[in-house]
Amino acid sequence: MKTNPGLAKIREALITAHKNRHGTTDDLVIGFQLTHSGRFCKPNDKFRMEPRVAYRHPILDIKFKVESDAQVWTDSEIEQLIQDYIKAAKVAWDVGADFVDIKHCHGYLLHEFLSAFTRPRKYGGSFENRTRILRESFAVSARAATKSKSPFALAHSISFPSNPIRRCLNPASLGQAFPRIFHIVYRTAMASE
Repeated sequence: MKTNPGLAKIREALITAHKNRHGTTDDLVIGFQLTHSGRFCKPNDKFRMEPRVAYRHPILDIKFKVESDAQVWTDSEIEQLIQDYIKAAKVAWDVGADFVDIKHCHGYLLHEFLSAFTRPRKYGGSFENRTRILRESFAVSARAATKSKSPFALAHSISFPSNPIRRCLNPASLGQAFPRIFHIVYRTAMASE
């Protein structure tokens, strides 16, 4: 099994600490969260914003210091990011994680795509396009996980920033798949065996 030695060592330390404290690891579940901070990026200095965004926003751009279109992800960069999510999910599986949580909430990058109405091309505009990055990351990561010989769950966290029904003339148009309470965070999971 090809693994990341540092992550594998952290996992083993968690298992050991849990067993020492609780006497068992039967109730232990270890997961990795995959995320991209988007507008909240501070990759080089925790005090300096270096945002990368799904689209330009007249209010948020000022707050998060988005000053040029160069900070907007191109479609090819998004396609590479999807591949990076897939690779990260495989690393999690390789080191023995029980699940991977793809963070799609709280205004981080993947969540931002939900409001990318003005973004052109295949990752903006229509609902289908605005959810494409999540669907592709989730579907391909799930397919990779199904190659595992043990159960492996792939979850995603989703939140809606406000109640979209207030803006929708016909709430039924949202379809049966959407819950009717939008102010809560809810989770779904896919598992394979």
